[in-house]
Formats: sequence, structure tokens, C-alpha cells
Amino acid sequence: MRDMGLKGQGETGKAYLSGSHNLKNNCGYIIHTIGPDTRGKKSQSDWVEHEQKLTDAYNNTLEVASSNNITQTAFCAISTAIYGCPIEKTTPVAINTIIDHIQRHPHTHTQTQEIRFVTYSALDYNVYRDYLTNLSNQNSPILSSVSVDESSSKLSQLLAKSSSDATTQPPLLYSINS
Repeated sequence: MRDMGLKGQGETGKAYLSGSHNLKNNCGYIIHTIGPDTRGKKSQSDWVEHEQKLTDAYNNTLEVASSNNITQTAFCAISTAIYGCPIEKTTPVAINTIIDHIQRHPHTHTQTQEIRFVTYSALDYNVYRDYLTNLSNQNSPILSSVSVDESSSKLSQLLAKSSSDATTQPPLLYSINS
């Protein structure tokens, strides 16, 4: 966060661009975002506030990507790990926010976009896969394909070595044609 001019953590829901710090696979940038922290907050009114901050995190990340002509973006399941948001609640927010953003801003998404959902556990993977498959089966006009990207499975395999909860499931590939 220091190379973005920030001391410590940024603001919840905002997105910040930095260099890729020598990441492989032609990654030119990292867009950092901070999702809501739901630890110890379980009421419905808490969730409404967290849902808006999570929506902001995805929207602001897409805005930063668009304004920097980034056509490929990878998302983790924001706020589901240490911040404790349930994957079953965050998945629809993530996917619906991305679809809504593209529908509201078609002029900023003129090229084919690729969005990857990089999951950490088998549960996360299955929730994302099932939700995307369901949308695809409803013939959502913005979804050109929902498939598993076998070429990215090495990332998940590396993660699996660092955690007993991790899976070797490859990330989901979500192709968007606007």
C-alpha cells in the first residue's frame, strides 16, 4: 500500500492501483480493494451495510480497471477469508455487481473482457461454479461463456500447498462480451 501513497490500510470499498511487482503471467497491475469486515456482526442490518461496501469494492475495482484499459481482471472472493463474510452471501453480490456494472457502462467495456474468480477452497469454488452455471442456464445476455480455465490450475495448486483447506480446483473463467 506504500507505493500507492497510503500508510496502512485504505478505505473500505475503494480500489487502488499499483504495479505488479514482478508477478508472472503478464500481469501489469494489481488493483487492491478492501471489503467489509463482518467479524462479530451477524444482524440483517449489519449485512445491508456490508453488502453496499462489498458492491462498492467490486464496482470501484472495475472502474479502476476500465480507466487504465485493463481488459483482464482476477477477483478473489473479497471479504470471505479473514473478514468472515459468508461465501453464500458474497457470491451473488460479486457476480451480480459485475454484470450490472457492465450493463450500466457498456461504453467502457468495448473490448472482450475476461474476469476470473480465483477461489481458495472447494466450497468457494463450488458456490461460484453453481451460481455462474445457473446464470448461464438462464441465458443471461451478458454471459458469453462460463467455463473452467484449466490453464490456471497451477495457482490453485500452489495455494493448496500452503493451506489444508485449499483446493486444487482451477479458477472459474467468466468471459464477457459487451
